[in-house]
Amino acid sequence: KQYLESMYRIDIREKIMCLEWDGKALKPYGTEDSEFQSKPDGTPWKKELKGLKTKKNSKGKTEKNITGWVGILGEGKAKRVKAGFSIFHNKRQVVGYPESWRPEQIFGEWGSNDLVNQRVTGELHLDDFEVSHTKDGIYWRFDEEREVGTLIESKIGDLIKQAKKTYKSQKPGSGAV
Repeated sequence: KQYLESMYRIDIREKIMCLEWDGKALKPYGTEDSEFQSKPDGTPWKKELKGLKTKKNSKGKTEKNITGWVGILGEGKAKRVKAGFSIFHNKRQVVGYPESWRPEQIFGEWGSNDLVNQRVTGELHLDDFEVSHTKDGIYWRFDEEREVGTLIESKIGDLIKQAKKTYKSQKPGSGAV
């Protein structure tokens, strides 16, 4: 059920599709603002990614756009399964729940169970990248995967720093930082 909600989240969210399971409409898999850690002003620790572009390669091929969002999940074991990045290509999920993409620059070595691996989540739209022939992954060329991971890391440093902290509610007036 969660796999279908994840795979078709954009179609369900945009009401292009109504997918049912056991007679009940599925909800788009995702993260509500209430599931994110809150900043002292009450807004979620979440950042939109816009205008990110890879460098032109040695053959002068055009740069590739990266859009989406990254956020920090709040407390709760049930939220850990949402950690990592879901990757979309032309509104179709190619990587996501339960095997989200976790670039080493952000998440460290695979298998680590630290706070970053439990809390950092997001949706990345990589429409300019090539998809594998089986449509289940990005066909990374040359050093693109590392470049994308490094580029995202450079834009979300504040989120990574916050994710590493012991979580305390940061509702307005709580005094927590």
